[in-house]
Amino acid sequence: MPSASTPEQRDGSDSATMAAVYAQYQSFVKRSVRRLGVTPADADDAVQQVFLVVHRRLDQYLGIRTKRGWLFSISRLVSNNYRRGLRRARAHTSDLVFEPVPDAEQLLAQLEARRLLDRFLDDLKEPERSAFYLSHFEGFTAPEIAKELSVNMNTVYTHLRNARLRAARLRFDRDAADQDWPRNATAPSASAD
Repeated sequence: MPSASTPEQRDGSDSATMAAVYAQYQSFVKRSVRRLGVTPADADDAVQQVFLVVHRRLDQYLGIRTKRGWLFSISRLVSNNYRRGLRRARAHTSDLVFEPVPDAEQLLAQLEARRLLDRFLDDLKEPERSAFYLSHFEGFTAPEIAKELSVNMNTVYTHLRNARLRAARLRFDRDAADQDWPRNATAPSASAD
């Protein structure tokens, strides 16, 4: 009599589990990789890479309470690898390929915004990054984020406040650089007339 945990049975249950995980989280993972810098043409490949990691680590996945947070972390790593590979490919082909750009000014603005967002997200510590992403890109409320990340709701508010303060500082620094403001300027003193 075969035992309840034969390899054939585990393979069948793993396939069913993976199908269920994919069906439930595929759109979340695709949105995540797109917002983390993966182009639309490569988004499906990145989603597949995320779920390959999930498949390899399925036992770990089944034990995790915050599945979306875990999937987001994997999505972030896959997206970082994608962007790193894209930069390498561009470095090797930048001298060889010339593609006309329909609206260069708009494209540059989008690229700059993406670069700033990527730098901002990369500079955040992991709990702040996840809380900020789930709040601002996935529309989660603080109680939902607390549940997903298995942290106290006040901790979520702290992470969000810290991330927003960093975003405000980044924007201020960028605006100051655009305006050529002196960094250590003092306010003009009122003259006594």
